[in-house]
Amino acid sequence: LGEQTSKNIEINTIDDSSRQQIWSQVIAYLLSVDDKTKHTWIAYFAEQLGRPLPKTTPDEYAACTWQQLVEMQQNGIEIGGHTHTHPSLGQVSNEQLHTELHTCMRFLDEKLGKVDRDFCFPNGQPNDYNKKVKQVTQEVGFKSSVTAFYDSKGTQDLFEMRRHTASEDWFQFCKSFNGVEAFMAEKTGAHNKVEGELC
Repeated sequence: LGEQTSKNIEINTIDDSSRQQIWSQVIAYLLSVDDKTKHTWIAYFAEQLGRPLPKTTPDEYAACTWQQLVEMQQNGIEIGGHTHTHPSLGQVSNEQLHTELHTCMRFLDEKLGKVDRDFCFPNGQPNDYNKKVKQVTQEVGFKSSVTAFYDSKGTQDLFEMRRHTASEDWFQFCKSFNGVEAFMAEKTGAHNKVEGELC
């Protein structure tokens, strides 16, 4: 797929012990490249594995219906934005950035009515957004946006708020709720740079 878009994964066999490691490296790489390159790789993997990509979402991964979202909204649950096709917004062109956010807001307004909404950056790591992404998110009409990583300072920026784990796993929930993950992130330096600056 070209020398500039390739990455070696130093694992010789795929088994139960290495599968998660391979998966993590592949995902990390795909989130670091531009959106077009990401989709080229996904199509390549599907072809090599002889597993064509489905035309529609399999039932077990189907999203909520618009009617279900209407019902949730009527019962006090905010339905926020999350883009139109779920790319990393830090890896898209300026044109795609505008399309993703405007299309997302248009569908929400048409299907659920015009109300104040917040936005959640897909993946939500430091390289998944930047100042331009935050600016367009605000211009489109979202009232705030959230990331998905811990830092040592926290933030008061409404378009860079931190979101936290809401896992069904009780142990994971307690780790997040009690600040254990934030403490470890600070001590290990995990996810502590945004656009090259320590946060």
